[in-house]
Amino acid sequence: MAVFTLSKPIKFVLSGVHGPRREEVISEIAFRSLTANDLRLLEQFKGQPASLALHATAALSGLTVNQVKKIDIDDYATIAKEAWRALAVGCKRI
Repeated sequence: MAVFTLSKPIKFVLSGVHGPRREEVISEIAFRSLTANDLRLLEQFKGQPASLALHATAALSGLTVNQVKKIDIDDYATIAKEAWRALAVGCKRI
């Protein structure tokens, strides 16, 4: 589907049980294709457009909501618009 290159990559620290603490950087985000299950986000976040965009972006990119929250607003605006567009297209198909 869509691929986005972040103008300001996001950094986060992984410190799990399965390995040493390390820093990861995400500089590119790719959306997968929309699934029928993704449309449930419209009901779950009805009347909450900011939360809907945040959770749709996370679902379509495979990132966690906390990772999405770290995306610079200039990058996020473009990415969130694509998440909205994907949901709108999905709705029109059913």
